[in-house]
Amino acid sequence: MNDPRTQPQYQVRFGLGRAQALELSAGADVVVWADALADGSTPAPELPGTFSILSAGTGAATAVAEWVIAQQELKGDRFTVAVIAAGNADGGFTVDDLLAAGAIVDALADAGIDYISPEAASAVAAFTGLKSAHNHLLSASSAGQQLIQDAGRGALDAAIASNSAATFAIVRNSRELVRE
Repeated sequence: MNDPRTQPQYQVRFGLGRAQALELSAGADVVVWADALADGSTPAPELPGTFSILSAGTGAATAVAEWVIAQQELKGDRFTVAVIAAGNADGGFTVDDLLAAGAIVDALADAGIDYISPEAASAVAAFTGLKSAHNHLLSASSAGQQLIQDAGRGALDAAIASNSAATFAIVRNSRELVRE
């Protein structure tokens, strides 16, 4: 029997942190590691399996959705996505990563991959409801304030600019794994 915590019936799943990345990656074609203020404290995890891993911020949401659509077309079948809010280094909740994950799920839905779990829908609701205050929330959040304390305001400004970029990293490509 499938474990309901892994959201197995949904094409787009949502979780927080490394533990849920491990749980939700089972059966996924790609894990998208949503890290809005990527400062190196929560890099995309090493996960066992033959799926791709992407690392992306809010600004890359549309590019990630386009990549997923292209991969689904190559596969010729349903492509399952686990979107994971990175959280802090201890695996705890961060609002910045919740919003980045919500943006990615929202872009997936806009692209037509809209069979999303209630958990994923909740992340979308957070993002769409707070979209106009997005950058302020990144600055005012505990993660943003911690980054200012640790590395200065310039580091936060650079992280916010990076989060807005329409680019993402392919940490692992499952097609490369299959060829090996």
